[in-house]
Amino acid sequence: MLGGRQARVKESVGKCYDEGTCPDEVDLGEVVEDGEGKRFVVYEAVDGIKEQWLKERTVIIIFQDEARGLSRQVKLDLVRAYEDGWFARKLFNLDIKRGRVRFEGPNVILYVAKAGEVATWLIEQGEAILELQDKEYRATFKPWMTRQDLKKLRLQEAERNFWIVALRVQLDAYYYLRSAVTKMSGEVLNMHPPKFDSTRPKLMNVKLDMSPDARFRVDDELVIESSKGERWKVEVATPYTDWCRRYYFLQSGVPYLVQVLHEAVQETARDRCPHPEQLLTQLINITVKRSPPASNCKRPPTSLMNRLNIATWNLRGLGDTTGREKKRRVKSWVHEWKVNCLLIQESKLNEAKLAELGNWWEGSQVWAPTQGTRGGVGILLHQDLQARVLESEADLWERWAWFRVEVGNEEWSIMTVYAPTDKRERVSFFANLMLHIPKVERLIITGDWNLTLDEVLQPNARSAN
Repeated sequence: MLGGRQARVKESVGKCYDEGTCPDEVDLGEVVEDGEGKRFVVYEAVDGIKEQWLKERTVIIIFQDEARGLSRQVKLDLVRAYEDGWFARKLFNLDIKRGRVRFEGPNVILYVAKAGEVATWLIEQGEAILELQDKEYRATFKPWMTRQDLKKLRLQEAERNFWIVALRVQLDAYYYLRSAVTKMSGEVLNMHPPKFDSTRPKLMNVKLDMSPDARFRVDDELVIESSKGERWKVEVATPYTDWCRRYYFLQSGVPYLVQVLHEAVQETARDRCPHPEQLLTQLINITVKRSPPASNCKRPPTSLMNRLNIATWNLRGLGDTTGREKKRRVKSWVHEWKVNCLLIQESKLNEAKLAELGNWWEGSQVWAPTQGTRGGVGILLHQDLQARVLESEADLWERWAWFRVEVGNEEWSIMTVYAPTDKRERVSFFANLMLHIPKVERLIITGDWNLTLDEVLQPNARSAN
């Protein structure tokens, strides 16, 4: 199909990955429209040339042991320091420049070498000790593979070394976990120490190495029932777990998305992101980049989303105003619009005023009372929502509150946030906020963030035409 264009396509692939220049060539595929929708399908011959080029020039660098806990910037510095080493030893032609680097995960880098001989040499090395500031860190080098090849490799590995991760195991259920897994799924070869959630220590993730035969008997959920009828539900992740799961759990049992966001917060703490607007943008962008495409995550509507009619509101005080009781007007508005979940910011209610509210709301409430005349947040769940409250928590400094509820067979967390108005306070607040967001699969978070990501909407900004 390519004919005489093969050499030109190969050259354009090189410019794309070496220089970042997207090719001018427009005929690289065709538009297909069928029952799966409308999409651009790349020509097989073109895709083959691109994949072959990447296999010749790209190396997967995987950080091991202590290096796994380093920030992205330090990992990048390690790679550059390693390059400096082979430049100094003149292992390659002096015209060869530094390679391009792309992070594929918290501990995985794609290194696109400027010459095939560099990539070949790295793969032959297999692993290396990378030195930086008198410290040594270990990394391994693997040949580049397509995502499909990586998936096949992962599944093949699972046939030999199968494991599961029991997610968010409650303390009461932990004692029975190994016995329950063994009897329901198969032989447990090794049970690793639990990884505790520092913000919610009664929940933990536990990795268990299993007999490969067990992979046919593991379900997505494990239910343990006490002799008194109390049931503990434990979600289970395996090498086969669907990528559409909200958190991509690493083999260590750590939620991947949480770890990525934590890295962003770490970089902020080192003043690489001095402005709260930049931090919030960074968190949003990283979350979106690490999330799977919506088209790949088709799920049936959940029971909570079918029932939920939610509103978020900065009330600027819930006391009397101009002779009228604002709480009565709020309740009337909620009734009119059939709101069954109200998330409030700036209630301006201290503990004494909250006690005076009495039973004005028909349903569950959680409040973070104000310490002065400003701030304060709350969440109101109407009894018609039929949500069973499992847990709740409120900030001592009046900035956030959340509920963890069960609706039908699902668990959800609902959180409200009121960010500081002072820019410096917001930086610290956003950096610490990730530590308090419930680490759950289903999360709704709303709030008054006291900033805008659009310069035109900033106070005193000149409006756009």
